[in-house]
Amino acid sequence: MPEGREAGICGLVFALEIETRGLRRVLAHSQRVPASDPRHCAWRVGGVRVVTDVGGMGRERAREAANRLIDRGAKWIACAGFAVALDEKARAGDVVVADSVALLGSNDSALPCAASLLAATPPSGRLGYSVWRSDFVTCDSMVLRASAKRDIREKTGVAALDMESHAVGHVCAARGVPFVVVKGISDTVDDDLPDEVDALARASGWTEHLSLLLRCPRVWPQLWGLRRRALTASDNLGDVLGMMLLRLFG
Repeated sequence: MPEGREAGICGLVFALEIETRGLRRVLAHSQRVPASDPRHCAWRVGGVRVVTDVGGMGRERAREAANRLIDRGAKWIACAGFAVALDEKARAGDVVVADSVALLGSNDSALPCAASLLAATPPSGRLGYSVWRSDFVTCDSMVLRASAKRDIREKTGVAALDMESHAVGHVCAARGVPFVVVKGISDTVDDDLPDEVDALARASGWTEHLSLLLRCPRVWPQLWGLRRRALTASDNLGDVLGMMLLRLFG
C-alpha cells in the first residue's frame, strides 16, 4: 500500500526485547518499514503501520515510550509484554486482555481500555491456551513472592499485574488516543521467584547478564524454567496480537 494511503499508525509499547519475539514471528512475512528510531521496528499490516517501541521496565519508561509513539503519529496504542498472574486459574502462557487498569495503592479510578480495541479480542481456547478478559493492576516493583501476589489478588480482585500499563493508559487518556493492554502470563500466582530475577531484567547488555548469572549458579534451574515460560508467553502473545491486528486493520 502506498505511504499516502496508510490509515494510520498502531503503536505497541513493550518493556523488554524478549516480549516482542512472538509478534516478530507473526509479522515475519509482512512488509518491513524503515524506522528512524533504533527503539522502533515497523511493519505494514493491512491499512496501518504497526510500530513497536521497546522502552524498558517501569512506569516512567513506559510513559516515555507511549509519548514517542504518539508524537510519531500513533492513533492507537497497545501496551504489550509479560504480566504476573494473580488468579489461581491462570497458567503460564495464557494471554490476558485488560478491561481496565488501576494503579496499586492509588485511589484514582481505573483507566478503561477502548471498547473498539477490546472487540478484536480472539475467542479463548482455540489455540491451546486461555485468552482472559479481566481488570489489571500496575505496581512500581516486581512482585516475586507467591504470598505477595495472593495479597494483591485479595485486595484488588484483578487477574494480572504488570509494571507499565497504567502509565501507558494515563498518557493515552491525556492525549485522546485509544489504548488496550494485552499481556502474556510469564509466571503464575504460585511461583516464588528468586530476587536475582529483578536484577537480570534490569541489566543492560550481555556482559552484565553474564556477570550476574555467574555469581548466582544456585538459581540457574529456576531462571531456566522462567525463560522457557517467558518464551511460551511471548509466542502466544504474538499470536493474539496478530489476530487482533488482522481483525482491526486487515
